Amino acid sequence: MRSLRRRPCAALIGASTRMAAVTMLALTWSSLTAAAGGAPGVLPAAPADTAAAESPAASNAAQPDPHAPAAAPQVPGGHPPIAGHPPMGANAGDDTLSKFLATGSPFASERHKRQAEVARTGRMFVASSSSKEEPQMAPGTIGVVVRGADNKPLAGAEVRLTVLHESIEHGNSEKEVTATSNADGNAGFTKQPTDTSYQYEVVVRQGSARYSSGPFRLKTTHGQLVLMHVYPTTPSIDDTFIVTRALYVVEPRDDVFQVQVLFRFHNTNPMTWVPEHFSIPLPAGASAFRPANTTGDIRLLEQSGEVGISGSFTPGEHEISYSFQLPNDGEPTARLAMPLPPNMVDARLFVEASNSMTLSVSGLDAPTETRGKGGQRALLASRDFLTSTEARPTQLIARIAGLPSHGWGAIGATVIAATLALFGIAFATSREGKASKSIADADRQRARQLLLDELVEVEKAFADKRIGPKTRERTRQMLLDALARIEANAA
Repeated sequence: MRSLRRRPCAALIGASTRMAAVTMLALTWSSLTAAAGGAPGVLPAAPADTAAAESPAASNAAQPDPHAPAAAPQVPGGHPPIAGHPPMGANAGDDTLSKFLATGSPFASERHKRQAEVARTGRMFVASSSSKEEPQMAPGTIGVVVRGADNKPLAGAEVRLTVLHESIEHGNSEKEVTATSNADGNAGFTKQPTDTSYQYEVVVRQGSARYSSGPFRLKTTHGQLVLMHVYPTTPSIDDTFIVTRALYVVEPRDDVFQVQVLFRFHNTNPMTWVPEHFSIPLPAGASAFRPANTTGDIRLLEQSGEVGISGSFTPGEHEISYSFQLPNDGEPTARLAMPLPPNMVDARLFVEASNSMTLSVSGLDAPTETRGKGGQRALLASRDFLTSTEARPTQLIARIAGLPSHGWGAIGATVIAATLALFGIAFATSREGKASKSIADADRQRARQLLLDELVEVEKAFADKRIGPKTRERTRQMLLDALARIEANAA
């Protein structure tokens, strides 16, 4: 882009819209928690009369040590011996543990609340799949151990190995190799390439659920051991224990509010949730929906004003993220309604804010001032509902005040006036409306070219979503009117 002197309108638009976009990757839960002054990773104290009876430690005390190393699995013929797998978490099939694990709402009882608190810290009651390098295995070898919800070997499971070969010269290619687990729950793949251009993923399907190792690459010196845990499935979120956390990030723009959403689902029970006909509403007037990349088979689909969610929510943590836009009418105060997911244990709303802007969110605590990724002022409202006595909202109602009441069109008008003055264009209109003063052809040509260049910049800004459709139309009309005045003066 040219200098401000040469490109006044484009430069001012660019400078005013250069507020750094807050991305989901930058807004980690830990940084937002610190900004809000909370610490969701801290367990709340249990009542004295129930703490000993219902705590995870007490519940697990009477059962065999769930973290004891498993016996060395018997791998298929041709495999070298494999040492016992590292700790795999609690035994999901133990009756004592099953009695401790709660299902349904995280607010149903104090026991539910404590389990929900543990869930959102990332700690698990049940074993989840894992993948690790195994020095005792030959290079190019991938050993797979499949176990059921009772932590016992699962025979006859189809194990799929996806092999992705990345090549700049020939393009990426993908192939799939299958094997079946034996009586000991083991399957294996040998003689796989160890070049860094190859990426692998082990997948086991059980019913409608998909269990994945996640992507990995092989070392040239040894193999990889993958432990896959598969669980029963349910289409109802109330049949398992899933708690959710919500984060909304709002960036005010000229004609729209750009909104980014992050929902985290924590599943701590030995049950995989495979939702059927499950969706979360979008706010009224939402447009430009765009889902972020998801892991595994989780998919997001916008339809009829709702975000449909499908896929396998296995025990562990899952994230879904998407963005959309809401109209900004240019008023100094805006009201935004943001729907929330079920079983929500904490919520946060983050707004990029100028020095004059204020924020209030019904159902959340008073906002605190913080800084966005680019160092700009921001406001953060949040609440931990596990420790709150108030009812949980089904949506966040945010009121943003102190918004600029004028659009970028005002800047365009100022720039156009300055441009005309810069080239000495003065118009004295007679009673019939005709211009009585002309300018030199060279100056007229320079002014015409400058305004045409600005029209191009406006289209680029609209294509890049730096301005909205209303601003585009207003600024275009101003520039075209200025061109018409120049042409009228020439006549």
